[in-house]
Order: sequence, then structure tokens, then C-alpha cells
Amino acid sequence: MGTIVVICMVISVVVMLVGGVMMIVAAFRQSILWGLAYLLIPFAALVFLCKYWNEAKKGFFINLAGACAFVGCCFSFPQARPEILSLLMSQWDPSAAAPAKKENDHAQAIEEKRQQVGLLQAELAKITAAADVRFKELTAQRNTLNSKDTPAVLQFNVEATAYLKQVEQVKELTQKVTAANMEVDDLLARQVEVEKKQVVIYSTSWCSVCKTAKNYMDSKGIKYREVDVEKSKEGAEEYRRQGGDGSVPLIVIGDKKVKGFDPRAFDSVL
Repeated sequence: MGTIVVICMVISVVVMLVGGVMMIVAAFRQSILWGLAYLLIPFAALVFLCKYWNEAKKGFFINLAGACAFVGCCFSFPQARPEILSLLMSQWDPSAAAPAKKENDHAQAIEEKRQQVGLLQAELAKITAAADVRFKELTAQRNTLNSKDTPAVLQFNVEATAYLKQVEQVKELTQKVTAANMEVDDLLARQVEVEKKQVVIYSTSWCSVCKTAKNYMDSKGIKYREVDVEKSKEGAEEYRRQGGDGSVPLIVIGDKKVKGFDPRAFDSVL
């Protein structure tokens, strides 16, 4: 059955191309300028079609028939229907084409903060090592310093002041590293809480109770992840691992599971 559909899709594309070529030929028959405009200028094809309908209608209908046949073939694949509908919706609704917010935003924030900690730790190690070397040099210099040599004493004091600034930098960076590590710990704790409260709805497209559950959560501003157990093999396997027995919806909240949907029972579990 799949091979026949593919062959029909190829034939549909050929028919679309034939119709398109016929319209281009009709444009060149009117004049070379019309033909070039048809090929190069946006919306020139639409203007030509309206102005010279009698000459272009045959190619237009052939092209349209091929397009309709192609879409019909695509819809004969159940797996392709969601993608086609999504594509069509994105053409009519710009907001549908906007990329959805990634679910791993929180994990990305954790990774970015960890990278920041790594950079701070590397800088801290570099400055600490330089400060240790400078401390040893100053100690050796102090042991050989002649207190009566005023210029040497003044120079030593200048270098000692610079060393104290290095020590302050070490303290500041140590505080920054500590604060950044605390932020990472806080983000990790939040992630654990989010995972505990994550809501997953295992549903089907025909389930009216599933739609009621989703509408209820939307009205309450509750974020959830929907898994259609019929359209996704991975989703069906995930559903079975969660204890699904064939009935929907199955709502999983962290480590708790609710079969069916009752607002009061759902609120108490959430």
C-alpha cells in the first residue's frame, strides 16, 4: 500500500510540474516580457493569471489537480498527518510557527552556571599561584633587606602593597566562586522540585476526557507534557512503563499517577 501511495505522489508532482510549465509557456506566448516577469517577479504569475485567464486556466487547473492529489497522498499516511497539519497551521497562524520554549531551559541554565564556576575557579587558581610565588619572593627579599637602605625599603613596600592587592583579588574571587556554587546548588534543587511536580498526560486524539483534563490545566496555568500513545511508539512504551493498561488519560505527577480525570482528585495530588 505504501509503494502505491509513493508512486501516486510522484505522479502528482509530475502533474504539478506539467501544469506549471503550461502556464509559463502561456506567458511567453503573450510576450517575452510576460514570460520573464512570470519567472522573476513576485506576484507577476497571479497578475498574468487574472489578466489572461483563458490562456492560463488549463495549466492552472492541471497544476491545482496535481497539488490536491499530492496532499491527498500525504494524508493517506497517518504518520504524516500531524506534520502536514502543523505546516498548514504555521502558514495561517504565525504564532504556530514560532518555536516552542525548550523544556531543557532549566538544564541549560545549570550548565551555563557551571561553566561560569569553572572559569572563576580557573582564574582563582591562576591568581592564587601567582600570589604564592610572589609571597615567597617577598619573604626572601625581606630576609635580605637592609633596613638602613631607604630606597630598597621603599621599593619593598611598593611591591608588598601590590602583593596585598593580589590577596584581595584572591578573596574576592573565592567569594564569587562560593556564590556561584550556591547558585548551582539552588538551580539543582529547583530542578528536583520541578521533576517532582512535572505533569505528564498520556492521551489520544479521540479522548474527550483527555481534552477536558488539558482544558482544565490550561485554565489553571498548569504546565504539562502531553504524550499521544497512538502516534508515538516511544510514547506508547513510556505509557506502559508508567503502568498504563490501555485506558486514557493517565496523568503522572512526579511519582504519583492518576487514571482518568477528576478535578478534585487531581488538585489533591498536585
